[in-house]
Amino acid sequence: MKLNENIPLDFKKNWKFFTILVVSVLLMLLFTTYIVSVTNKLYDITDVKKATGVVEEVTIGTVLEEQFLAIEDNLEKVIVHFEPYADDLSCGGEVTIGIKDESGMVLKEEKITRNHIKNKTNYEMKFQKQAKSFGKQYTIFIRFEELQGKEKFYTLAMTDKNEAKTDKFYYNGELQENQAIIYQSLYRNQDKVTLLGITLFLLISFVSILSGILHYKKNWKVENIFLLVVPAISVMFMLTMPTLKNHDERWHWLRAYEVAEGHLMTPIDENGVQGSEAPQGVNAFANLSWRKITYDRLRLIAEMRLSKTETERIDPYTEAFYSFVSYIPQAVGIKLGSLVTKRVYFITYAGRMMNLAAAMAMLYFAIKLMPFGKKLLLVPAMIPIAIEGFSSLSPDAITISMSFLFIAYIFHLAFGEKTKVEWKEKAILLVMSIVIALSKIVYLPLVGLILIIPKEKFKQGSQKWKVIDFAIIAVLATIVNLIWLAIAGKYLAVFQEGASSVKIMQAIQNPIQFGQMILFSIIYGQSTNTLSLFGTELGYFEFVKTYAIVPYVLIGLYLFIAVTDSKLKDKLKRYQVVWILLVILATILLLFMSLYVHWTASGSAYIQGIQGRYFLPILPLVMLLIGHRFKKVQSTYPEEKINKVVGITGLLINLFAIMQIVISNVSVT
Repeated sequence: MKLNENIPLDFKKNWKFFTILVVSVLLMLLFTTYIVSVTNKLYDITDVKKATGVVEEVTIGTVLEEQFLAIEDNLEKVIVHFEPYADDLSCGGEVTIGIKDESGMVLKEEKITRNHIKNKTNYEMKFQKQAKSFGKQYTIFIRFEELQGKEKFYTLAMTDKNEAKTDKFYYNGELQENQAIIYQSLYRNQDKVTLLGITLFLLISFVSILSGILHYKKNWKVENIFLLVVPAISVMFMLTMPTLKNHDERWHWLRAYEVAEGHLMTPIDENGVQGSEAPQGVNAFANLSWRKITYDRLRLIAEMRLSKTETERIDPYTEAFYSFVSYIPQAVGIKLGSLVTKRVYFITYAGRMMNLAAAMAMLYFAIKLMPFGKKLLLVPAMIPIAIEGFSSLSPDAITISMSFLFIAYIFHLAFGEKTKVEWKEKAILLVMSIVIALSKIVYLPLVGLILIIPKEKFKQGSQKWKVIDFAIIAVLATIVNLIWLAIAGKYLAVFQEGASSVKIMQAIQNPIQFGQMILFSIIYGQSTNTLSLFGTELGYFEFVKTYAIVPYVLIGLYLFIAVTDSKLKDKLKRYQVVWILLVILATILLLFMSLYVHWTASGSAYIQGIQGRYFLPILPLVMLLIGHRFKKVQSTYPEEKINKVVGITGLLINLFAIMQIVISNVSVT
């Protein structure tokens, strides 16, 4: 059996690869299906009433019953909601809890202690699926077998008003008015089961095929591994994560749309109200509750359209402060999409796809240009939190990819075959410096990497001309950025008048205290920020959890590559190490300063708003220094094998992340 004429599928020879692949996928499926089970994602769930009362007195043999009519077919679970103990913790004894159908047959019954109820206030009963349950009567019962300490049953939640008119509550066989056991009935939704099954099957099949191609084909270049892996992962991420569910994507949508309409800056009227004109429907989409955008609602959301005649004011809020430069790809996609359709959801995807295409192009050329340590750029491009930026409307896509391209171009000039830095190279450096600075000024220190280029490559081989060229590029990039900040500063005044200048003065007047605050913030959030940098949480309000699996695997892989890559050894001279270190520290300092000025509440003990993804643009530099430091550690594995392991690991670890995205969007959380 052959994949093609050059790639024989020798299963016997490659049993280790297939074993690892199958075991990895099975473990992911076991974990994912367990999460699906405990979160009840595959069910339609009834509302739960508010508890306002208790059963005043119970004795041995007391029976509480709740009769209800099933509102759908496929009843499979019931969750009884208890209240925590309201009195003495010595309350004990046993109760039998269960459910029976209208014929009296017990579907589920279990003896539990009252202390068990105290520790597990939402008690779940799963039983054989009732395929034809709609309209049939079921009875939840609680029978007291033994009592210790107290005769009042404070743990059962009650209501003053029975809102479900068909429900009936019985106390020892006597019907009680305006009372009810607090419960939820869960009905297995076969459409959700089918959707989840098909989606996971397609994802696993696609990743398995790509992994097989990586494994069998020989002589992979790192940039070609990137082309096979990262765009595929990003497209899967984009398709499974609905628009508005990535970080701040609502505001990025509004900002990108106004740029698409030609508003490079958000207008502010004479009354100080900011916002630009756009077709009616732009705001309606942006104002959708991101929590309620799930797969089963996408069909309805996809019907939303932009008006052809009516307009409205849209306000991107704090994103108005962001330069239009980092929204150009999204704006182009949105403009092209709006020429084809008026359906808002598809227009957002046009913007997403153009953003992704721009990021992939820059990342590919970055890896291709990098003279050594190419995998130092490949691995962070595969981190799920970076993939989120590439596949959304976020300007992070341009910021990260342009930063990587700038780093690679610097190293290409410093260590590549290019003998002289001419006007063409200087112009390219200037343009990239301006784009990086306009994307986010905190990454402006990356311009300092120009100083690692040997002086021999500048005019007359002179250190003086090297410094002059650097100064010209740095000053011009800074001036352009300062001009933008001067213009865009008015947007900050809209939501925090005068706060920024006050904080800046406080930092200048109390430099030691500010330094202590930065140090405390680094130590305080070190663990959380490191894990989030490597993708432990994704999406708006970090609603997708990838747990420790994703970050620890990627951290281990990245460190292994950094410390064992022989091509990183003895490449850097001392002055180059110093400049790279200064660039890293300056970037971190500016990052903390920016977050302190714009997002930290007055009086806070630490700097607020820090997120691991903010450190992505400088991550390759950090790993480069780590790899350079461990000069005696080298890998005994062939580079081709390591390249394949990196690519396959990236596919599998992102498969797990995407599976978590899928189950997070199956139904309302």
